Amino acid sequence: MDHPRLPTACKDAVWELLQEAKPVTTNSYQRRDSIDSPARRLTVVCADPAKPSKPNNSPSAGSPPGQT
Repeated sequence: MDHPRLPTACKDAVWELLQEAKPVTTNSYQRRDSIDSPARRLTVVCADPAKPSKPNNSPSAGSPPGQT
């Protein structure tokens, strides 16, 4: 959690999840929902954005340009 490139929003989401996910003797749907909500938020906030792919500008098959 001390990584300098980790965004603050991501750290907050992890902290919230850790606070909700403490061990208890009984489980319930309400408890599951309280853990599930920050866990889903974590995947959205901390996911790397998809990098756009560069178009492939390589010459097509055949002779190189400038040669006949």
